[in-house]
Amino acid sequence: MHIAEGVLSPAVAASGWLASAAGIYWGLRCMEPEAIPRTAMMTAAFFTASLIQVPIGPGHTHLVLSGLAGILLGPATFPSLAVALFLQALLFQFGGLSSLGVNLLIMAVPAVVFGFLFQGGMRRRSGGRGRLWGFAFMAGMGSVWLSALMQAGALLASDPTFRVAGMTLAAIHAVSGPVEGLITAFTVTFLEELRPGLAKRGGIR
Repeated sequence: MHIAEGVLSPAVAASGWLASAAGIYWGLRCMEPEAIPRTAMMTAAFFTASLIQVPIGPGHTHLVLSGLAGILLGPATFPSLAVALFLQALLFQFGGLSSLGVNLLIMAVPAVVFGFLFQGGMRRRSGGRGRLWGFAFMAGMGSVWLSALMQAGALLASDPTFRVAGMTLAAIHAVSGPVEGLITAFTVTFLEELRPGLAKRGGIR
């Protein structure tokens, strides 16, 4: 889900950097001191999981864990993923520095959106474990699907000839979305049993 260096138009790349800078500022303002270890943990998990590439058809995909980040970190997902994406671009040439802003947006925005949806769903008093599992699954799958759509949109905004590439990438991530949802649901359920209330804080109060 990384857009490579030199693919985006200068206008799209610059817009991505400006919007991402605002997101990072918001995330840092919302991050509480006790959330720093959790943020570091998710940064490491995202960095590691994204390195494992799985071939699907003409392309490949990998675990994103953005839905899990959105649940556990809330707006702090922006600075968390920014560090991971920067290191991946610098060390492994995944994505690029010019496209870093857009890459951050297409992963962090869906994560935060579905993280807030998860928190809103968990405020209800009925459903118990099944509700927790269901909303976590939705956050994991939905964040990947929305990221795929945003990625396709960024490619199209840069060059209309990227339409086929954007549609292909969206189709690939449509397949991986349910897998991401399952992993997110099982992880959140486990964390909630291990430390009740952790998944319901979302990095901010």
